[in-house]
Amino acid sequence: MQLVPAADGTDRPAPACPSPVRFFSLDEHATANALCERLLALDPDCPVPVVARIDARLAEQDTAGPPEGPDDGTAWRASLVALKADAVERFQSPFSVLDGDRRDRLILHVRDLGTQSWHEMRAEQVWSLWTGYACTAFYSHPFAWNGAGFRP
Repeated sequence: MQLVPAADGTDRPAPACPSPVRFFSLDEHATANALCERLLALDPDCPVPVVARIDARLAEQDTAGPPEGPDDGTAWRASLVALKADAVERFQSPFSVLDGDRRDRLILHVRDLGTQSWHEMRAEQVWSLWTGYACTAFYSHPFAWNGAGFRP
């Protein structure tokens, strides 16, 4: 069992993954899960495995990164490391264990940078990467179709 740091300084078991993680490390998976929960305002009982779907897509190299930048998998990893580093620097805890308000502040900081650099990446490209993948993973699942009024 892998342990991840908790906000109180102790270690706790890593969150369960709905399917085997093939691309992300368990730490990256926890950060990506916390990020996507905030980007999509997901309820804790949401049946859509957003990060598992992103992980599978990256593992299968089903990507289309910008020609002038790193491939999507490299960009995802670098952005998750940077997000965790910002959380530790600002709040002394990994991103995955922060409360929603603190997560939001860090996420919105990246969004608000626009064309400026964030950890040697263009913030707007990181924002586009995160939201594009998260929305595609969520809205390509039948559960989301029901919320949009689509009835198969």
